[in-house]
Amino acid sequence: MWKSGSPSAIAADRSGRSCWAIHGAVRHDVRMSTTASAADLAEHIARLDRDGFTIVHDAFTPLFAEQLSADIDSLEAIGKVKPADNDFEGRHTTRVYNLLAHSPGYQEIPVHPVRGQIVHLRLLAMDPEVQAGLARAKLRGSATRAPERTWAAGSDAKLNAAILGTPLAARTRPLTAVQPAFRQIQLVDAAGRLAAASSRGGRLEYRESPWFKALTAEEGATEAYVGAPFRPAGSSLAVFEVAVPVRDRDGTLVGAARALVDLADLYAVLGPVRIGRTGHAVLVRASDGLVLASDETERVLVSPLPGFPSLRSAIEGFPLAESGRQLFGSAAQRRGYWTVPEVREPGTEGRPVLVEPARLVGFAPIDQVAGAEWLVAVEQDLSEALAPVDGVTRYLWIHFVGVFATVILLALYFSFKLERPIMEEALHVHEEHLPAGFRRAS
Repeated sequence: MWKSGSPSAIAADRSGRSCWAIHGAVRHDVRMSTTASAADLAEHIARLDRDGFTIVHDAFTPLFAEQLSADIDSLEAIGKVKPADNDFEGRHTTRVYNLLAHSPGYQEIPVHPVRGQIVHLRLLAMDPEVQAGLARAKLRGSATRAPERTWAAGSDAKLNAAILGTPLAARTRPLTAVQPAFRQIQLVDAAGRLAAASSRGGRLEYRESPWFKALTAEEGATEAYVGAPFRPAGSSLAVFEVAVPVRDRDGTLVGAARALVDLADLYAVLGPVRIGRTGHAVLVRASDGLVLASDETERVLVSPLPGFPSLRSAIEGFPLAESGRQLFGSAAQRRGYWTVPEVREPGTEGRPVLVEPARLVGFAPIDQVAGAEWLVAVEQDLSEALAPVDGVTRYLWIHFVGVFATVILLALYFSFKLERPIMEEALHVHEEHLPAGFRRAS
């Protein structure tokens, strides 16, 4: 029995198998393993072309799949979910929509495009022809002993053919067609030498590169590397690196697959996030607040998020007061939001110029992608964010003043109404006690 939510990218069956469903459709599929054949890979690519989706099994651990399945069981019980009474949704299928809104656990599901790009790159690394090609490149040595400037200039026809015109290079190009965000794919042998690429660019030697060291480290080697965004020399395009190791059937490292991914692909996730008139999402680097993706393109990889030093207090936690430290020690409080004051900078005439008004900023670190020190921040002008609260406060004050004035007026009215008979009675008694002659005279 399959359980699916909104068109997210993950589903799990009752057997505990986990799978990656690209473009949100779910169906039974053949298990993809590390020993997948070229025919299996071709079948997945054909399904993408034909159906617009495919499924990669074992995208996450069976334990995590069991946790998701148990959580969906709980959601079905709490919500008393029953099969729909129509053919479109299925008369024997239970459905829970918008899973991401129900539990923090679903945030681990790779709806973020980076996780999808890692899976695509792993598919390439699982191709037996890629594994064999990189093994042969290591044995015979690489044709990339030419100077880096020769490769950058493209002046050596033999070098270009050795890297771009081989069957190994041809294996990279279908993936760039499936994933347009992949600006370039490179296959590097176990010695760090470039063996094949989808297009010209980059370097010939990667042995000393951080991503290659991370994948080939003897201890603590990572299974997926996500690098910091940057702009290649001579290009205005912002990209980031994604790399995975390539291993043969015996688990021996034979090389690595590296892709340069268009940073604009990340903004495709953030762009639809809109809150009111001024609220929008921004992707920033957690260490210094450098803007990585935003609708304000002039700030991308150029300047930090305005007011980030103030936001850092919320990210790192701020110390308790001295009295609190005596009770709780050196604990720190952490918040998922912060009020950032307005940011001003000196203008041309020496007068401060308003750069950003005061904002309410909510934030969350991206923990789902290992090695990516990124932060998603959703900011909104403080005046707009507090407008509903101010409206309610104004409404309550007006009603409070109105009720208070009404009570005062009623109190005065009833006090006069109650005092008048008493005053008349007092005058009447006073008149009865006057001497008769005085009353006649009066």
